[in-house]
Amino acid sequence: MGEGRKGGGKEIDLEQQIGFLRRLSFFADFDDHELKQFLAVSKWLRVPKGALVVREGTMERAFYILVKGEAQVVKSGRGKKPVALTTLVAGECIGEMAMVTELKRTADVVASQDAFVLRMEPEVVSTASVFLQLKFYKRFSEILVSRLDIANRRMVGEEAAAPLAPEKAAVAKASPSVPEAPPAPPEPTRTRRSWRGLPPMPAPEGRLNPGKIQPRVKADHIRCINPAVAKAIERMIRGDEATDNTRAFADLIGLDPVLACKVVQAANSPLYRRAVVVGSVPHAMVVVGMRNIRKEVERFIVASRDVTIFSDYGDVARSFWRHSMVVAKIAELLKEALRVDVGIDIYLAGLIHDLGVLALDLVLPEFYPQLSNPEPPFGELEKAEKEYIGVGHGKAGAWLGEQFGLPQPYLDVMHYHHAPRRAVVNKLPVALVTLADLFATECGESFGGQAKEAREEVLRSEAWALIKQNHTPFRDADIPCFVGEFRWELEKSWPQITGNIP
Repeated sequence: MGEGRKGGGKEIDLEQQIGFLRRLSFFADFDDHELKQFLAVSKWLRVPKGALVVREGTMERAFYILVKGEAQVVKSGRGKKPVALTTLVAGECIGEMAMVTELKRTADVVASQDAFVLRMEPEVVSTASVFLQLKFYKRFSEILVSRLDIANRRMVGEEAAAPLAPEKAAVAKASPSVPEAPPAPPEPTRTRRSWRGLPPMPAPEGRLNPGKIQPRVKADHIRCINPAVAKAIERMIRGDEATDNTRAFADLIGLDPVLACKVVQAANSPLYRRAVVVGSVPHAMVVVGMRNIRKEVERFIVASRDVTIFSDYGDVARSFWRHSMVVAKIAELLKEALRVDVGIDIYLAGLIHDLGVLALDLVLPEFYPQLSNPEPPFGELEKAEKEYIGVGHGKAGAWLGEQFGLPQPYLDVMHYHHAPRRAVVNKLPVALVTLADLFATECGESFGGQAKEAREEVLRSEAWALIKQNHTPFRDADIPCFVGEFRWELEKSWPQITGNIP
């Protein structure tokens, strides 16, 4: 291989290089700034026809992206003629397994025509910005899933073991085999009441003490489901073609906080005698089984019909459901950006963080409809809850989560997401959901919050101190810089975050 940044005798300038990369499927989700970062730490290599890019049996850990030309993956057997396994085309990765393993190269990769490749060292990727790393690992995952799918189909005879044609390799690369997202549920059809008919604001003197409220917080009393989610699930259950689509069914359950809790509660019931507490919807579906989960969900949907929340002020209910789902997705994005292991399903933690609101709505039905007023008669929500009801939704959510049988980290997230400094254990999940809550409010998807205040609170949130104390790679991070990059990433990802929210 020859090193250089020249082609056809003329130097390729930065804009031309970016233009080359932008046409490759691997870089479909990368913007110009990220492409410049990548080009700054990679090397262009010219590979003549017949030259080796990767040699079988070596321990080299670099990986390559084929920018121009073609290459063949060739496997050599003991005493046997080498076999061409597949043909790689522009946009394909070469040696990406070296990023995650210490194994020797498993095959030769030979240029079948004059080619250009980009070489990247794994150490460079590990020191790049978290957002660039996230996109690289996402693309690697899609590539590996696609190749695993092709290998599985070959094993069952659906695809011949002959080398892939370049056109077919390109299609396989451009369209990785990943589960399709469930269709977006339709809008709820329930009529929304006008804020002009709000009930009178309750007097703060009538608040109860926590000791009297706790006995009234009962999981069995929480029977509300987003009507749009319920309709989508019922449609899936009735549809012959989608009934056994476990992934899509789990995704729909994950759009509603109460339904997700009910499914986890069913998996943790004595009926299944689990030695380990179930803490996610997919795990619950494995434990209980698709058929039993479907029956449980059907029964709960029937029980939830005609149940209203927030005195039937639909805009408040919609705000609650949207905020829950947006916080869940942002918390998941934050976890990936920080590359932190929290030990729980952070999406579920974000989804249910405000669950206590539903319990307190049963205690004082006149309170939350006030959020329908363009100018609510109170400020910070949890402070107002304590003033008018007697307890904040954080503590009420922890009481409720305990009855649902949720693991302790979820209870801590619900309890402390407005006061992360009070968390004694499970500090990282508490911090992530706290920040996700603030970012969601800042983006206009709030429940009883103020976007302007949230923008100011993001930078000074105590959650950053928890992350620095408990996540060593972030200890020396520049928080304002990280927040700026994350806001930028959030803006770009917003259509995906809100795309299937009812």
